[in-house]
Formats: sequence, structure tokens, C-alpha cells
Amino acid sequence: MIRIEPVDTGQKVKISGPEGFGRWYLRLPEVIMLDGPSYDVSIERYEPNSDGTVGVSGRCPAHDSDALYCATFAILYRPCAERIDITVTVTNQGPAKWTAGGEVMACLQPAENNKEFADPDGGYTHVLYNGEFRRISQFPDLQGKAFVPGEMFSYRVQGEEMHPDRARKHQHMQVLDSGVIMRTSHDGTRIIAFYWDRVHRVSGNSAISCIHSNPRITDLSPNQTETRRGSIYFISPWNQIKRDFAMR
Repeated sequence: MIRIEPVDTGQKVKISGPEGFGRWYLRLPEVIMLDGPSYDVSIERYEPNSDGTVGVSGRCPAHDSDALYCATFAILYRPCAERIDITVTVTNQGPAKWTAGGEVMACLQPAENNKEFADPDGGYTHVLYNGEFRRISQFPDLQGKAFVPGEMFSYRVQGEEMHPDRARKHQHMQVLDSGVIMRTSHDGTRIIAFYWDRVHRVSGNSAISCIHSNPRITDLSPNQTETRRGSIYFISPWNQIKRDFAMR
């Protein structure tokens, strides 16, 4: 059974995966971007439930409840046999309507001793483009630049708009078919995949082997709420993940 444990306040959780997958860390939300700028978050509650689920709630900005752009969020983790289902609910608590939406930064990283899933060179991390899974080591990033080991990478997802300032800066960005990002074990027999029902951006930092699938929050009026649903999949073999996600 997959286990989830808090690290510090619960903004970061430790995931003990099925046999052969080792331990992972998920930082959710890492930050939340509201109408362009990014804001730190504060966790107000971490609560394991009797049914095995875990609830987390908080707000952003972390230290300014009177900000023009502010939000509360609630997260529910539901561990299953081979995946973790996650819901993130965000509420606009500010006086202004968001005109460029929001992005919840979600960072998934193998633990320090989980060497089998480390990937500083980009050869074991895959994204979906034109119906095929592509290694990021062989695929240009959001700005059309070749992958550079030890640096960050980022891609836009088809059908999702970016903040106008970013869109102008990244006019030649690569656009993926979906927001799924995957990491294979070094022997190719195990895969961990991160996915949401609506994704703003897929990214990561190869220096620390982390991957991001960041759920998209649309333009919300004051007091309006939106929920995104995602999962972390622990799957083997490779053909199953190709079949499941190539159809999304």
C-alpha cells in the first residue's frame, strides 16, 4: 500500500511507493501563480483521515491576507494500490477577478537515496508530443532551446493560455499534447507518471531530478471556486502507460 507522510508543515509530503519504486517527495503547492505573479503559501491544516485519505489546506500569499490577489486551497490525497488520486480546490478570496488565471506549482522528486529514478541528463523523463512520448534530452524546451543537463526545462500544454507577458516572451514554445510527464527507472521496467485533468505547464529541474505537472486554474471571480483532479501513477510495464496516456 502506498503511504503518505508529512514533512514539516505538510506542504511537502513523503510518498512511499509500491515495491521497486522507492520514496518520493511531493511539494504541493510549491507556490501558486495568480494572474501572473507567484506567491508563497502557508499550510493551516494537515489531517490524516480514518479512511486512509489525507487532507491539507492553506492560503496564499503566506503573509498578506489583504493582498489584491489571494486564495485559499484544499488538497485531498487518496492512496490506492498503484496510484495516488489528488484533488486541489482553489478559491479566489480577493476583491478582483483573475484575468489570467492561476497555476498551482506541483513538484515531484525522487528521494536522495532513490538513485534508480534520478535523471540529471534527461534520458529517463518523457513528455507526449504529436502522439509519441519523447525523451526531454532529445526534445527542445518551451523556448525552443535544446535540453541542457543540470538545468530547468519547461513546456506549454495544448489548449492552455499563458499570461500575456509570458506568451510574448515565449512565442516559439513547444506545445505538448497533454500535461502528463513520466519518469522511467534506469532498467526501463517501472514508470511513475504525473498528470492532471487540466494542466497549465509541464516542467522540471534536472539538477535535482524533479518533474512538475502544474494544474491550471481558470479566471475566477471573487469567492468563486474551482477543483482540479490529478494522479501520480506507479505503473509497469512501459506498454501500458503508452497505451493509457497516448489516448488522452
